[in-house]
Amino acid sequence: MYTIGIDIGSTTVCAVIAETVTGKFLFSKTVPNKALLTAKHSFEHLQDPKVLLETCQELLEVCLEQYPVPISIGFTGQMHGILYLDALGNPLSPLYTWQDQSGRERLGDSSYAQVLSELTGYPMASGFGITTYFYHLKNKEVPEGASTFCTIADYVAMKMAGRLAPLLHPSMAASLGAFHLSRGEFDFEALEKAGIPKTLLPQTAREEKELGIHSSGASVTLAIGDNQASYCGSCPLPETLLVNIGTGSQVSLQIAELPERLPRELEVRPYLNGSWLLTASSLCGGSSYALLKQFFVEILEAFSIEAPSDPYAVMNEMAKKGALMEEVPMTDTRFLGSRTLPDNTGSIQNLTPKTFHPAALTYSVLNGICEELYELYTLFPESCKGNLRLVGSGNGLRKNPFLQSLFSERFQMPLSMTESEEEAAYGCARYASDIASGKFFYF
Repeated sequence: MYTIGIDIGSTTVCAVIAETVTGKFLFSKTVPNKALLTAKHSFEHLQDPKVLLETCQELLEVCLEQYPVPISIGFTGQMHGILYLDALGNPLSPLYTWQDQSGRERLGDSSYAQVLSELTGYPMASGFGITTYFYHLKNKEVPEGASTFCTIADYVAMKMAGRLAPLLHPSMAASLGAFHLSRGEFDFEALEKAGIPKTLLPQTAREEKELGIHSSGASVTLAIGDNQASYCGSCPLPETLLVNIGTGSQVSLQIAELPERLPRELEVRPYLNGSWLLTASSLCGGSSYALLKQFFVEILEAFSIEAPSDPYAVMNEMAKKGALMEEVPMTDTRFLGSRTLPDNTGSIQNLTPKTFHPAALTYSVLNGICEELYELYTLFPESCKGNLRLVGSGNGLRKNPFLQSLFSERFQMPLSMTESEEEAAYGCARYASDIASGKFFYF
């Protein structure tokens, strides 16, 4: 028997097939996410949910051609973002992704995200679904006829299961913001203080469960967050610290109990089977390196020189040379700010005639990606930093062995990469399999 997992990422959509008993990886296919829409406002970041649904349907058809009778289908994808649905589960809006910056717009002397944080008592960042909803409420931009809203993975899972309304796993619901972790539901009282009615808030599941049945006969499970799915697909053993480098980046560790107090830079997210993920996130990860790549490509174009077919390969070699230089710049890669300090910007310091070189800059950007996550890791409670193993995931790390060595050196732990290249899709496939069979493969 086998199970299918589909990950609706920010830049790609991936489907994997795994054997249910052994977990053996059988098949995968990744296609570009071509759903990007032109936005009316410069601060918006939009994707077309209908295009994403069609992409997932096409990928699923490919999987069913390979393995016609799966036992289960799982979904994951980019968290935080929302789309509005009508009473029949049809989209009334584009997907406002996690990169949407409407929460940074000004509402009086503060931003929408800051005002919402003060009113609710929760740290509400720009890009969180309820922050986006708050902006739309204040500006009368909620679509007429909207019945609810949900993440893109919840929408696709709902359609695949033949439902008319979404049902959110706590990992997805919590990503929207103002979620009461111990009660497992949105904090309706806190949201009411901000003038946010609960009428459009999506329903949250109270247990790990099946969402419905696909036309193929396979069980469709609740969509889970991509951070949780990546951890699920990467960390079969306890006491594993997961570093993930994708468009953004995270450092995550499973914990059994909710901690009482944490620095505001850290976040506790619902995981699976009643446990939790202690997570710290960077808005930039691989996107920082992509920004540098585009910088180099634009320089080449200005000099009428064709860029190499794989700029990253050249940059990786440059970074190795930069690491050997006596002095290098210091790059802060928070080019998109941070969850707690959204107005922060990236910076490059220690620029001198000795350090102002492409190789040194390339190395410093990679080192900055590593350093930001390490600084966040130092905020983890000491009680969590026992005999940990360090595991890496995400193509931003997988395709850059030199960056892997930087993480291993900085964290002072051997780094091992996950076997599967598509950890999130693989993780939700395994999750779906275990829900369908009535068990959990994780501890």
